[in-house]
Amino acid sequence: MNVLIVDGSTVRRRIVNRAFRGSDFAVDDVLECDSAERAIGILESTQVHVLVCDRNLPQDGAGILMDYLRSAPASPSFLLLGDRHDGRDLFGPAGRGRVDGWLSSRPSAEDVALQLASC
Repeated sequence: MNVLIVDGSTVRRRIVNRAFRGSDFAVDDVLECDSAERAIGILESTQVHVLVCDRNLPQDGAGILMDYLRSAPASPSFLLLGDRHDGRDLFGPAGRGRVDGWLSSRPSAEDVALQLASC
């Protein structure tokens, strides 16, 4: 399984990377980038099974990725990083697109396993 983590924070990308590698799922590769534009370039050239994106990515990055995934022939499972109960319903069934799960900003391997099991 290939994972792509999109977050402006290098530290948070490392935390999420470690959580995926520590989970019980067979993770082949964890790719990282800091913008929606770079993520789209990776998605166009690499098979990605799980996309993890900071919901507060600058310049509406999470929304741009959701828009891209709606038109992609094979889209990965989409997990958002951040608090889903912050009062902004921009994503999910009533929002811009499909969200398969949510991870806290500092997920553990157990959090990752729980979300991947439900995808």
